[in-house]
Amino acid sequence: MRFWVHGDDQPRTAFINDNSTTGVFVTTAYPVPRGTEIRIEILDGAVSYTVEAVVARRVWMAPDLRRLGPSGMGARFLSPDELVERLRARDSGRVNGSKQRDNHYLIALDDDRELLQIYASDLEMGGLFIPTESPPPLNREILVDFRFPDTNEVSTFAARVVQRVAPEQGGKTLRAGMAVVFDKPDAVLMRLRPFLDAPIVDEASGSPIIT
Repeated sequence: MRFWVHGDDQPRTAFINDNSTTGVFVTTAYPVPRGTEIRIEILDGAVSYTVEAVVARRVWMAPDLRRLGPSGMGARFLSPDELVERLRARDSGRVNGSKQRDNHYLIALDDDRELLQIYASDLEMGGLFIPTESPPPLNREILVDFRFPDTNEVSTFAARVVQRVAPEQGGKTLRAGMAVVFDKPDAVLMRLRPFLDAPIVDEASGSPIIT
């Protein structure tokens, strides 16, 4: 099989480990974060099947632990109703993403807490995908404002755009936005950790990361 994610020009090759009428487990050494929408093409001889799906479970195994099981991701097939709702949301402009002011992009944690959970693994790697209908050019230096609930306190971190998906590139399945890397990723992770449901990495045991 092969699959596409945000901003991919070329598909990624993977293997099917298990499948059902509602989803499939994709065996890959590079599973994408939970909540990512992907397009899957299953190749069966001369016939291919294409479906839209969302990653419901991510399993990453360190190389020295892969004898215990494969790395990969459980992907749930999107229903026709979900696909129609996404089209309606895009057409009506209700998929807004982050709020922009000058060179600042605001993420309000009371509104976007789920976004942090979906991209927890990306945060651990020092970056984040920010939905926006107006992604700036590649390598642009920007400021990401995290606004915290209750106190309305704002913490600002510098970042650089390393990937962008314009609205016309996104089509039906890829959300417009940008991937950024933070100048001081450790400071970002320390500040946001109270808003993550669970530790991102178990460094002591080296056990698999499951999100």
